[in-house]
Amino acid sequence: MSTAHRTGVAVLARRAGHTPTLAEDTALLHDHLRLSIDRIATITGTTPGRVTALLAAAHRSSRPPTSRHQNRAPRRTCRPT
Repeated sequence: MSTAHRTGVAVLARRAGHTPTLAEDTALLHDHLRLSIDRIATITGTTPGRVTALLAAAHRSSRPPTSRHQNRAPRRTCRPT
């Protein structure tokens, strides 16, 4: 990304209290602005493979962690009444 763009993002991030990672910036360009992987690679000066890896990382980190027991029914305990 260009220095001017990163500086603008940093100013907005400081106001919001969160500095976005490179993966989050890449996901923003792809998911919200609908830019292609090749276009993002051209804009950021990286390879399409790196952009793909950053998108995968952003999508992994945006999902809540899953538990092995997430779909199980709650256990019933036998308690005397």
